[in-house]
Amino acid sequence: MSSFAMNATDSLDFHILPQPDFPDHATWKTFEFLGGLYLVWGSVSSQDGREAFGILRYDAMTANWAPVWQKTLGRDATGSSIEGARDVDLQTVTLGAELLVRIGAPRQQIVLRSSNGAFFTEDDLEAWPTREAPHPAVVHGQWQVRCREGLLEKARASSDSWDALPQLGSAQASVAFALPFGNAILVGADDATLGSRVDLLQLDAAGEPSWQSVFERGAGLYTFAARLIGWVPLDGRCYLITAPLADRDSGPGIGFNLLEIAADGAWELLVGPPRVTPSGFRVPLTGRGAGLDEFQPGSAEFFIAQNGQLLLGTINVLEGLRMLGSRDGVEWEILSGAELAGYQPVSEAHWLESNDRCWVVMATDNLAHGRQVRVAEIIRQD
Repeated sequence: MSSFAMNATDSLDFHILPQPDFPDHATWKTFEFLGGLYLVWGSVSSQDGREAFGILRYDAMTANWAPVWQKTLGRDATGSSIEGARDVDLQTVTLGAELLVRIGAPRQQIVLRSSNGAFFTEDDLEAWPTREAPHPAVVHGQWQVRCREGLLEKARASSDSWDALPQLGSAQASVAFALPFGNAILVGADDATLGSRVDLLQLDAAGEPSWQSVFERGAGLYTFAARLIGWVPLDGRCYLITAPLADRDSGPGIGFNLLEIAADGAWELLVGPPRVTPSGFRVPLTGRGAGLDEFQPGSAEFFIAQNGQLLLGTINVLEGLRMLGSRDGVEWEILSGAELAGYQPVSEAHWLESNDRCWVVMATDNLAHGRQVRVAEIIRQD
């Protein structure tokens, strides 16, 4: 079984950012733009319907959060209670050198635009893009391939005229990623009906596709591995995390799985339950089952590569938030345990990165103040 013991020489260096100032029980979201760390928040009073919104930017020079935009609406005309209507929908999208922020509240829909991160101006709702921004295109010979709104498209390398490629899997399949991989393109798709699948794609000079199946039907777990929630190319291989439809489902075999894909399309099971597949019986090389085989299977919150190392952030009911590191996907070390979250229970976490800075953003639940934010800046070890 692989190692999961704390190793002080590999421990993670970090410091905790100060708590940003925004109303209790507000909805919030963090994002990165132009190398800076931002937080947008929105709140709706449960007593009189008063709505307030704001954007904060973290200033590393002063080590404080500074407001860059704020707006408050007066109380609702009726003055009536709207208990339970506190949630505000917050979305961000980067279009080239511009950032758009959309705030959706019961009484107000706001779109904000910024090109420098210092000033946000209100824009018309029509400024918000009606279509999902496509993933970056992958150039393959004379062709380029991209995934857009769950579909796979191709175009000539010098053209902007895109055509759909045939869909593999069931009608519920949705392409999650397409990335260069050796002399082919690695394509992964979620499938709520049959389970996730991964294929290698090549296009000939005429643009005709040829496919090589890596795995299908959730690599033998069917809908217990319906989603692909993380993929990291590293040293000529791709490390992939699959998960059931709901992150925190409970039951035998529930939890995330980790697989390794080689350039020739062969795959190995690293974390997950043993299973029978068309290519034979598979057992996890780490000796760990789904969700790392813990008392309650953990959820995989983020999965990235840093300095030639895989970094995996997980949450489970006993250990809270942990960060694990590995050079090969088999031998893992605990880089940080519950101290990263200040020994508080964490409901979700994600990784943000910009230029030479990176942060782990954690959501902690507090009965008195609602969903709180805790941000740890990670000190890179070059």
